[in-house]
Amino acid sequence: MSKNVFYVLANKKESQLGYFLFMVDSDHPQKDCEYLIHWKNKLDIANCDLQMMEDQGESKLVVSYKAIGINTYNVFVFSLKSRLIEFWHESNQLWESPVKGFLLNTNDFMILSKDGINIIAIGHKEPRIIKDSEGWKRKILSLGNAQFLRVEPTNHILFSCQFYENRQVCVQEQYNDLDGNTHFDDIYRVKINEPTVRELLLIQSIYACGTQSDIEKLVSEQPTPKIFFKVFLELSLKSLIPFIAFDSRSMKKLLGPHNNEFFSEEFPVFYKNVDGTSAIDTCLDRNQIRSVNLMIEYIIGFQNSYVYANLFKNNFVDLINKGVTLAPLLKSRIFNHTFDFDEWPSTNSNTTSMLKAYNGSIFDIRHMYPVIFRKVWKDDMKREQKEMEGLGGKKRFELKSMLAKDNSGKQFKMRYQINLLPSMSEDEGQIIQAIANSEELELFKTDAVKDLVNYKWGAFASSVHWFGWLIHMLYIISLQMYITKIYLADDIESVTSTPVWLYVIGFCLLYPAFYDGKQMYKQGWAYLDDPWNYLDVVHISQGYLNLVSQFFFSPFGLLNKIMMICVVFTCLMKQFFFMRVVMSFSYIVTMIVNVVSDLRVFLLFYAVLMVSFSMVFNVIAHNDSPEYRMVGSVFGNLLTTMRLSLGDFDFTLLEGLSGR
Repeated sequence: MSKNVFYVLANKKESQLGYFLFMVDSDHPQKDCEYLIHWKNKLDIANCDLQMMEDQGESKLVVSYKAIGINTYNVFVFSLKSRLIEFWHESNQLWESPVKGFLLNTNDFMILSKDGINIIAIGHKEPRIIKDSEGWKRKILSLGNAQFLRVEPTNHILFSCQFYENRQVCVQEQYNDLDGNTHFDDIYRVKINEPTVRELLLIQSIYACGTQSDIEKLVSEQPTPKIFFKVFLELSLKSLIPFIAFDSRSMKKLLGPHNNEFFSEEFPVFYKNVDGTSAIDTCLDRNQIRSVNLMIEYIIGFQNSYVYANLFKNNFVDLINKGVTLAPLLKSRIFNHTFDFDEWPSTNSNTTSMLKAYNGSIFDIRHMYPVIFRKVWKDDMKREQKEMEGLGGKKRFELKSMLAKDNSGKQFKMRYQINLLPSMSEDEGQIIQAIANSEELELFKTDAVKDLVNYKWGAFASSVHWFGWLIHMLYIISLQMYITKIYLADDIESVTSTPVWLYVIGFCLLYPAFYDGKQMYKQGWAYLDDPWNYLDVVHISQGYLNLVSQFFFSPFGLLNKIMMICVVFTCLMKQFFFMRVVMSFSYIVTMIVNVVSDLRVFLLFYAVLMVSFSMVFNVIAHNDSPEYRMVGSVFGNLLTTMRLSLGDFDFTLLEGLSGR
């Protein structure tokens, strides 16, 4: 009993055998009880005990019993906070043999049987040394030491120790179906091996190696690579792979295709360590890109499951930036998990593909269909409600026939897939930005990347982009109207600045100023990392500077004309920015930008030549051509030189050459 709550363990409910653990509120016993476990496993249980313990400042329930048929003694540790199993220890115990379990005040669980005494440290404690009946020193690891194996906090750890030679640590997920029955799904398993004397000597030899060459030689001399894939308690539930991952040559020898016969899909080689890192992080920190590629190839081939996506959660952006080949990984089932739950509709007449966001745990998605597809679910419920209304005979038949007709009488199999790419951490940078800067073009062909881009565009960027483009088009139209009214007027002498159009132009600049100002405030100095942001700053500042200049000074002044020309060209570049997201314009805009970028050295060289040759023409003669009277002789000779370089040969400059 705990805080007016009774915990009851039953073996039978409504004539069905199983394991039923529920809570009864002593203050309101008439209320429906809450089940912690509702497991119909058709097994008798006996020698049951329920005991309370305090661990890490939290109350927990310890349940123990032996089960018939499978001959096991089970110890469960329930978290009363989450109402889920935290640890589950399963050991061998004959049904016919008596057994008794005790919870000690040290949070150790003692099992007394004819075979002797067994001690299980079920709390979260540091490893400690004890002596067995023969005086040998033994290290006791608490069940909490294996907690790092969990993929999500809702997982629990099953210690399957029924057979000593086949001890396994299994990460499981507990869930209830629509009928309230409890089920357990295996996520992955780790097999614990007992080291032989030879294997202990090899482990010690690796620690004694002075150089990487010594380690590589030691690895090469082993008859089989099995020992490097074995998991030992002595190595804190790890294999030797994380310890020698820094040596790329050893990784090549161990993970190469010549060792495929020693690889197994049943037990993974790569999973998170106690500190949250893995062998991949070890190689990545030492820039061992070849080793990382080998590990990813192994994971794709033998650990091709969504549960191993957590290996890349904190390093994915770094993997992209360092040039690791990731396209095969993004095409695998690790980042594209297809699921089929009874709680989700399996058929529908609508064949339209839909993208929806989900921010919860992947293990909770089983019951999240009404939340994720809220509108579709409501429409389905309304349709089902109409079908279930009290319509009799013919009317009911007519209603169903009408619905079938509306759906064209066809139902299609639905496929649900979750994209795990957005769940990767962005502490090292933005995923989209890293992918955009990557030289691996195959990334952009993967469904994971395309779906991520399409969703972010549709959910966040499209409305902002189209609205910004609309404001920019209004800005260009207003600018065009002002230029037409001022610079193309028939009587230039009587022209003055038109405040109305200047006010409209200033109003159109308010939105980009507000948007980029907000972006600069949020990003800080990182705002300057994007070259397009420099264009935005120039566009806004130059636009307002042009307004002030046009308003207070003559529009026909040389500086004002230069300013207006620069504003027009800046608007053109800004227009390219908006056009590049449209598929029809994307190729040509990208091509022009890349061509200008690639020709920047040539253009600089060309500009130097033009200035130098125009200086020569300045020495030869004064340019009195009437077509250049508005720009002066210096710019006239410069324009003449540019025309000559483009093939427009004009020697009128020499015709009026005087004795000067």
